[in-house]
Amino acid sequence: MTTFNTEMNTTNFLKTYGWDEAREASLKSLNLVNATPARILYRNRNVYQLMTAYGLLQGALSGKYQHEHELSEYPVVGDWVLIDHKGDLGVIHTLLPRKGKFSRKEAGTLTNEQVLAANVDYIFIVTGLDSNFNLSRIQRYRTVVIEGGAQPIIVLNKVDLCDHLDEKIAALRNIIPEDPIHAVSTFTGEGLESLEGYLKPGITVAFFGSSGVGKSSLTNALTKESHMTTSAVGATHGKGRHTTSTAEMFALASGGILIDTPGIREIQIWCHEDAVEIGFEDIAQLGAQCRFENCSHKAEPGCAIKLALKTGALSERHFDNYNNMKREAKHIEFKQRQKERISNKPERKNRPRQKSFESTAD
Repeated sequence: MTTFNTEMNTTNFLKTYGWDEAREASLKSLNLVNATPARILYRNRNVYQLMTAYGLLQGALSGKYQHEHELSEYPVVGDWVLIDHKGDLGVIHTLLPRKGKFSRKEAGTLTNEQVLAANVDYIFIVTGLDSNFNLSRIQRYRTVVIEGGAQPIIVLNKVDLCDHLDEKIAALRNIIPEDPIHAVSTFTGEGLESLEGYLKPGITVAFFGSSGVGKSSLTNALTKESHMTTSAVGATHGKGRHTTSTAEMFALASGGILIDTPGIREIQIWCHEDAVEIGFEDIAQLGAQCRFENCSHKAEPGCAIKLALKTGALSERHFDNYNNMKREAKHIEFKQRQKERISNKPERKNRPRQKSFESTAD
């Protein structure tokens, strides 16, 4: 029976970054000797910043880990890992089980998962109340958040620039009836106190949104420090350069943990069809009222969705977004099954070729 130094891993310093009794128990069950837990604060390619009970260390993946894992399986910001502590360097050799993750499909033609952050409790889906406001985009983010196991919180920034706030919130409520919605302004400070209630000790919150919505300004406001440089957004076109180039984690005075992420210009979903159904509760509820359980919502009689589209209770754009995401999710699942079949296919044994012998006359 091997031993583990639990005293080192239950220090208040490590708890500040989310270490808890459940992870301590999980670690003990691994039966490891002298392994040090660490949480990833920052990643730039294969260079990591790690927070441990020893303090901040630079981290790198072990050669064995790189050899045995694909790029999509590498640790990301928010992950808990086990390291060998060698001076100021932490060599990462084990990724601890995740409680959840936020993923998208990798950009390009390959069907690979790109994990953006892990072990997140709440995800603030940040959108601007200017030309950035887009119901379909918010719905896409929300569906991916639900798939990853975090609770989505809708944050509408730049309320100081919005003359029709009630209309936009009503439009959101029409498709997202239950999620918390907070209207804030990093410029005036309005509404920011409503976000602080989520930043409790041991709770990890992440910001996600497109470029120029003010995530870095929100981070600065909530951490009470200017951790990163922000850039102005033109009032005419609402576009700006996101100034966070990679995800980064901060510990707050409240005891909460905050992850800021780069602006995402396009969110290609990485989820199952079931997550789409959960993400579009309003359409799922309508579908449950159809006469036929397997209704395709095309030509069948008694279709509640066709009726809602005809009366205007359900918008064509919202329903198109739902169908597009269903197709994307189905495609992802198909590609993943293909990949699994190929990886599980038994390798052909290299059998020596059978020599042919010609008969010869004596």
